[in-house]
Amino acid sequence: MGNGPGGYYTIKAGENLGDIAAKYGVAVGTVWFHAKNKSLRQNVEAPGKLLPGARVWIPGMPAAVPNKVPSKSGGKTKMVKESPRGLLEVTVQDDAGKPIKGAIVQIVGIGWGVGSDKDGVANFGKVLPDTYGMSVTKPGYGPKAGKPAGPVTGSVTVKAKATGKLTLKMVAVAWVTKFTAKLPTTQSARGTNSIAPADTHHTFTSSSEQKGMGANAPTVLIRNCGEIELTADTNLPNQKGIVWAVEPNPGPAKTAPQIVIKKDKIVLTTDTSGGYAVTASLGGKTIRWNIVVAGVVIKSSKVLRNSRNFKDESESEQFSVSSGKFEIDRPSKCGMYVKAKVELSAGNESSLNSHLDKVHMGIVNILLNNTAQAEYAGGGRERERIPTVAGLPDPVVDPATVIVDVGYPTLDTGFRPPAVGGGKIFLTKTRSTPATGVKRVIESCDSPAVGFTSHLMEFNAAPTKKIQSNSGVNAFKIYLVGYSDDANYTYVAFGHAEWTADYSGTVTVGAWGTTPVWRKRGAKISGRGRKLTVIKNGKEAKTASCETRPPVYLSYIIDAR
Repeated sequence: MGNGPGGYYTIKAGENLGDIAAKYGVAVGTVWFHAKNKSLRQNVEAPGKLLPGARVWIPGMPAAVPNKVPSKSGGKTKMVKESPRGLLEVTVQDDAGKPIKGAIVQIVGIGWGVGSDKDGVANFGKVLPDTYGMSVTKPGYGPKAGKPAGPVTGSVTVKAKATGKLTLKMVAVAWVTKFTAKLPTTQSARGTNSIAPADTHHTFTSSSEQKGMGANAPTVLIRNCGEIELTADTNLPNQKGIVWAVEPNPGPAKTAPQIVIKKDKIVLTTDTSGGYAVTASLGGKTIRWNIVVAGVVIKSSKVLRNSRNFKDESESEQFSVSSGKFEIDRPSKCGMYVKAKVELSAGNESSLNSHLDKVHMGIVNILLNNTAQAEYAGGGRERERIPTVAGLPDPVVDPATVIVDVGYPTLDTGFRPPAVGGGKIFLTKTRSTPATGVKRVIESCDSPAVGFTSHLMEFNAAPTKKIQSNSGVNAFKIYLVGYSDDANYTYVAFGHAEWTADYSGTVTVGAWGTTPVWRKRGAKISGRGRKLTVIKNGKEAKTASCETRPPVYLSYIIDAR
């Protein structure tokens, strides 16, 4: 280094810091990292990006030195000619020998970076003769396929008045950019004449590397909601070797969901509860999808079936009988009442309890069969039917009318508008106390009714045949069902009970226009068991034979033919 005080040098067109440093016998790093060049470094990211007009402090620079550098000899300072320099050139290629543009090539230990041009060449210009360690980096490239992206290194010797050339080869490195999880929505248990859910799957995606559930909010699911298909996107197409795993987050670790290969699909099981990070890794990068899987346990339950509440509700020209009231706070007044105390858990990880508020529980009621009918003096009957289309006459008397039945089982919400998803499939009189939290009480009730005309409606004839009796049943099955806000078309059943409403009785009526009188003759609410039959750990609703899809048209009409 010269022994001058140093000074500022203004860079001219065609000059670079390497040329200038060599001219004054100092290293590029000494110049670049000098304290007086701090503000310069804050505004220019690398020495190779200095533009003409930039002022740089050169330590030890004398007042003027055309082509000489200061040197000490015998205690005296004299000016000597600078050493002849050579040229430094680095070419960056891929593993097929094609040039890579935009790679940053640096001299190791100096930090001086030069970008490779369209031919893959990074030209450093004139440098002092020496052996230089070189490093090249470019996002998405590394030293070896299947390994993380990173620098490729090498060395080159530059001789005076010669060009030192080095070729560095880089390999395109693939990594995971996103992965997608698809959970099937619950389809119709009946399979026909049902309103389909909005989509066949709930689709979840993640591009996050974060494991913390604060930075990477979890998807809340219910245990045994179904198998989830996993796929991953990568920065390069058609990549293999993606590593899938499930990490406790926080767990429990012993019962983590499993990732299994089924034919050409990778699926995640949901047969355990807790908090987990599902991961996809490739090229040193890991994408995480956080999930909280909720388990539900029925701590106790009871099902009440009351036969004392049948009531004649007939009116002029119309026979009708109900099985009770819809008063959930007065269970004894209902035809059927169900109550279940449940406890939710995310694998006993209390830190996850707040996420369980996304889980909702309720009672689904399905009609298994409907044989209810009225019998008339002189022959003839009327029966209830549920058609697939609206606009049919009620009652139907024309023999030419074609009625296509919806079929069974049929979701019966209590004459609510057709259900779509979420809690709309629950019986109208269903409540959860509280609506959220770990411990909840789920209640519901139903009191179905039947009705027929007091005189048999006949085709092209006045009604003269009087109703004499009614018989038949509505057979039902209730399910305790749960869903999550994050997957509100996918249902899991945790318990069930069957019950039957038999409306049998005798009926007397006068002339057309009078009100029939019904007398109970065998009418009852029946069923086996006083509590729900538990489905341990839950079961996806369709596989549990629970109908959660509304019929295309829900209305009871009378077929008087």
